[in-house]
Amino acid sequence: MISTSSFAQLLNFNEAPTPIPMWKPTSEWEKTISKNDDFNNNVKNNTNYFIRDGKKIRNVDVIGDMYLSPDFHKARIIDKVSGEVINVYLRYRIFDDTFEARKSTDDEATLFLERSNQYDIKYNNLHFVFINKLPVFINEANNGYVLVLSENEKISLCKRLSQKYIPGQKTNSPMESDKKARLINKENYFININNILIEVEPDKRNAYKAFPNHQKELKQFIKDHKLKFKESSKDEDLIKLVSYYKKL
Repeated sequence: MISTSSFAQLLNFNEAPTPIPMWKPTSEWEKTISKNDDFNNNVKNNTNYFIRDGKKIRNVDVIGDMYLSPDFHKARIIDKVSGEVINVYLRYRIFDDTFEARKSTDDEATLFLERSNQYDIKYNNLHFVFINKLPVFINEANNGYVLVLSENEKISLCKRLSQKYIPGQKTNSPMESDKKARLINKENYFININNILIEVEPDKRNAYKAFPNHQKELKQFIKDHKLKFKESSKDEDLIKLVSYYKKL
């Protein structure tokens, strides 16, 4: 177990957050600091921006939110190799698929976690794991954190959250307002059967096709239970389908 005091020492709360050129990691927790060039192993006070084409874009300057939730939530980071656990406060950045960590909700100093499959993250009653090789590329990467929606020994269901940045546009007409930049949310769903990851389309005509067997029964289940896979029910309907598959 990594103590809260170790986290406080790591963040160096008694001094202003500045680069530490000679800094060397002394624990597995400290090694989770991001190696991202922009953050450069620094503790940050202001993180409400993302980098696009080398420019800082503030979260408040776009329509949409780069965060899954704007608040930091109580979380547990579990090292799957050492078994070490640390209790911290996290928030998830959808846009660049990273987690920010703080010692408490009142603190401003923030660390960026290294993106790694070494850690299980329990955050705001959600379970995130990192997958090295997804069957599709999302924003030019085929790895990333996925949200586990359902799991057992036979099959698991997860989804990958992502965002696309749409730049703002200036208009030449005095009758029209400039268009503000925006973030478009996207979700990709996957099932894991026998350690084989398969993308599943949340659609009543296609969802059953992702499963390697029992497709006839699954197709009938979708029809009998009137699964629509609408925007508001995609998670729930896929969980129902996966739960039925477990029984077959």
